[in-house]
Amino acid sequence: MKFKKTARFMVALICLISAFLVSVNFNNRGVQFDLRSSKGAANVSNNKDYNLSALFILSRVLLRLKDSYVEPERLDPPKMLLSALDEIQNAVAEIVVDYKRPLKDGDPPPKQITVTVKAKSKTFEVGSIQSLWEMRFKLKEIFAFIEESLGEDTDVKYQDIEYAAINGMLGTLDPHSNLLPPQNYQEMQTKTGGQFGGLGIVISTRDGQLTVMSPIPDTPAARKGIKARDSIVRIGEESTVNMDINEAVGLLRGEPGTKVDLWILRKGWDEPRKFTVERAIIKIESVTSQALDDKIGYLRIKDFQANTFSDTKQHLKDLKKKMGGMQGLVLDLRGNPGGLLDQSIKISDLFIEDGTVVSTVGQGNKMREKKLAVRAGTEPTYPIIVLIDPGSASASEIVSGAIQNNNRGVVLGDTSFGKGSVQIIYEMPDSSALKLTVAQYLTPGDISIQGKGIIGLIKSGAAVNDIVRSIVRMRSAAPALLGSIHGRRSASNTSGRPCMHSSAWMQRLRS
Repeated sequence: MKFKKTARFMVALICLISAFLVSVNFNNRGVQFDLRSSKGAANVSNNKDYNLSALFILSRVLLRLKDSYVEPERLDPPKMLLSALDEIQNAVAEIVVDYKRPLKDGDPPPKQITVTVKAKSKTFEVGSIQSLWEMRFKLKEIFAFIEESLGEDTDVKYQDIEYAAINGMLGTLDPHSNLLPPQNYQEMQTKTGGQFGGLGIVISTRDGQLTVMSPIPDTPAARKGIKARDSIVRIGEESTVNMDINEAVGLLRGEPGTKVDLWILRKGWDEPRKFTVERAIIKIESVTSQALDDKIGYLRIKDFQANTFSDTKQHLKDLKKKMGGMQGLVLDLRGNPGGLLDQSIKISDLFIEDGTVVSTVGQGNKMREKKLAVRAGTEPTYPIIVLIDPGSASASEIVSGAIQNNNRGVVLGDTSFGKGSVQIIYEMPDSSALKLTVAQYLTPGDISIQGKGIIGLIKSGAAVNDIVRSIVRMRSAAPALLGSIHGRRSASNTSGRPCMHSSAWMQRLRS
């Protein structure tokens, strides 16, 4: 027994050293660590320049998982290995993986797997894998066999095989961690910059289904009537079963003016319905505002981009100048799918004098960081009403949760989406990027909203729409707002802390 433990330790140590060496360059200037540039890991156009069995990108992903993943107890090397191989065979028709599949969760993993590439087959022993590095060593063996069997002249790109394996592994962890191929990463950067081509929807995976988090207002998808929490069961001729986010984005994006068919399943529908949507250049103006009657401002934040905080401050300044001051603010976060975490923290701090804005907790509750509000630069304490709906997610939930749980304002609307995890982007040497869940965020009071969302005082979308309609039409905005809310009981907020009754806030609006 002692010998087996020692042997296993030595195997793990050898694999760790191998992964370490991938990150080191030896040249005439000595030994240099290089996690961002590597000749072998460059973005290549043909297989002759790519060494699949070297696992250049996969090794870096494993190091990030070991160091930073939020829930290390979810790292299950045997399960990750099988999922990686399943994803490869789904992506590459020439590769078939055969093994005795566990009938249910908790069953022991298979001891052997057989990989067939074209006419060649080989069986690999996998029963003793217990660590990430043992899994890496086994994948190295399997990749060497695949590389040898496919040859250099195949139409299959080795790089795509490695990407598929990585996303297969990450798919066992959570729906938000994945590897973005170079093209997808470039598209994501374009989107956060403010303009991109597509339909105008933000998608995620919810309960194993490709789900619309939020349609962006005034875009093709929104005009066609696609709604938050709609499930996309088919894109064109492709079923979305087991489809990862990157593949879905690739199918949804396209040349402006071209059309794509979506089959949508919505709660209450017996079967999917077809939506034909024409692609367009999606321009996102992150912040818009309007001056209403009685010195009440209306501010809508559509998503959180790099300039959202500065734009918000400018809009507030303009509103005050136009109205001669501010007596109240309606902050509309409906349909806001989130975005950059730092922008949501800064905007929350803009309205809160002191207290916790958000806490981030990572690596099995070991790493905890609180973001605290500071008094400098805080807006005057005029009443705030925040509007949310099921399309409000992530960063918008941070803002609404901070305002609600610090008793700074009233949140109205249907329960928000419930995305309470934090992802960080790690750029890879080949211009791909690892998006990894490194923490969960907690609203003030250490309340997790993951899968639960922020709960508003009024849970009727129609009632909230009536409020906004009254405001936007500028027909006695303040009285309409008061009349819609006055007399309703305050629902308990997610923190369990007392929340100022809505009538008290309305009294402040009157004063």
